[in-house]
Amino acid sequence: MLEGNQPRKRRVFRWPGAARETARAYLHERLHSEESRRGIPTDLKSLIAKLVEVSGNPSDACRRFVRQIGIREKQSYRPWTNKEQQKLLDLIVSQPVHQVALLLRRSPASVHSMSRSGGLSDRMNSRAASAP
Repeated sequence: MLEGNQPRKRRVFRWPGAARETARAYLHERLHSEESRRGIPTDLKSLIAKLVEVSGNPSDACRRFVRQIGIREKQSYRPWTNKEQQKLLDLIVSQPVHQVALLLRRSPASVHSMSRSGGLSDRMNSRAASAP
């Protein structure tokens, strides 16, 4: 019987040759040409689904496997709307950054970046100076 203090064994996943070939073909075709993509997944989600199907491993293990091979996808960027920028301006004066990030459903880094690059820091300083 396992005790609560014993460390869990690390799971080891086996990767069949078909999984390795699928991932390498995806990487090769993504870097080179779009015409010859017969049977090769076109996006990361479909590649992960294909690897789960071929290998029988869970999707989180397939994502790690893909990253180890060298396939890295860019994070999607959601542009700031004018309404969000105005809300940021109103909130940042009275609340800490992490709270503003939660309210706007943005990362703290995104809030910092927008407050610096969007000229909001200048507006915040002038707004704070004009406050009684």
